[in-house]
Amino acid sequence: MDFSRLTAFLASLIERGIPSVDCAVSLNGQCVYRHGVRAGKDGLYFLYSVSKVITCAAAAQLLERGKLLLTDEICEYLPEYRDMAVKSKDGHLEEAQTRITVRHLFTMTAGLNYNLETEAIASAVRESGGRAPTREIARAIAQGPLDFEPGAHWQYSLCHDVLAALVEAVSQMRFADYVRENIFAPLGMEDSTYHPTPAQVARIAPQYQYDGEARRALPIPKAARHVLGPEYDSGGAGVVSSVSDMLAFAQALANGGTGANGARILSPRTVDLMRTNQLSEAQSRDFNWPQMAGYGYGLGVRTMVCPALGGSLSSIGEFGWGGAAGAYIMIDPDHRLCAFYAQHMLNNQEPYVHPRLRNLIYQSVF
Repeated sequence: MDFSRLTAFLASLIERGIPSVDCAVSLNGQCVYRHGVRAGKDGLYFLYSVSKVITCAAAAQLLERGKLLLTDEICEYLPEYRDMAVKSKDGHLEEAQTRITVRHLFTMTAGLNYNLETEAIASAVRESGGRAPTREIARAIAQGPLDFEPGAHWQYSLCHDVLAALVEAVSQMRFADYVRENIFAPLGMEDSTYHPTPAQVARIAPQYQYDGEARRALPIPKAARHVLGPEYDSGGAGVVSSVSDMLAFAQALANGGTGANGARILSPRTVDLMRTNQLSEAQSRDFNWPQMAGYGYGLGVRTMVCPALGGSLSSIGEFGWGGAAGAYIMIDPDHRLCAFYAQHMLNNQEPYVHPRLRNLIYQSVF
């Protein structure tokens, strides 16, 4: 293995205006590379949308335990989603002809959008005294109309925040408690949380936002706007974690659901289902972000379906996701390879960074 090109690439990102980077690579359950530039090894990061992979793993546990099915209508568990309205082509509201299923939530095809600033959500936050319990926010999301009939399109949205509420309803546990008990604790992820303590807040890496006009990163507060209150366990963007913890999570999925410490959080068949493309041809046309060339979309994760389309060195079935500040998780169970990369800059240059990072990891290892 030769990681010299990967190391040089990480250094070059500083020259592109990213204040700090940290990357870890694991092969066969062993960390074979860890390198940071201007980053401390004990720093914590807002994962933003990498949180979605954890949420989908938690919901997939309920699937394999027989607690729910992908074909279940979510109104069986979240009654507020029984009678939804949908926007028609002329802007009027009509009764949705299709009910949202568990599969729709996993696959971002439910018709939801990513608007956290609706009056219904603001009202739910106010009425809870700022606590914003996860289930109450899910009820508020249900008050808005769907952008399209469930299943008609793929659209990045609050689906996984609602999926977290579904896990709460099915498990009868607060979502953060469920994840801690069933994922974080078994894998020894002691730095991972939805609501950091003061001591953990002190360890959060400085956060920035890249200003394209000024061509530099500007410091911003250590906060994530997706966390609406102290009782909102955002399934879509709520986790604070470390590179070491997230590598442990990635190792578990790369090893068919069993962590390097021997703890099993999922079965190999469930991991394979997560990384199986779930999108129809019509839905796939909506999944067209440039950094996702060659990928389909599984149960909450990108999944490689055609390496040639994206010029990818990875294997079919390599999967993962990225976050708004630049975090990136990559998992390849076929080769027991995985990686986690962290930076802390919104407007994160993901289309440039992530595909190159993926290819450099593969050429370094194989």
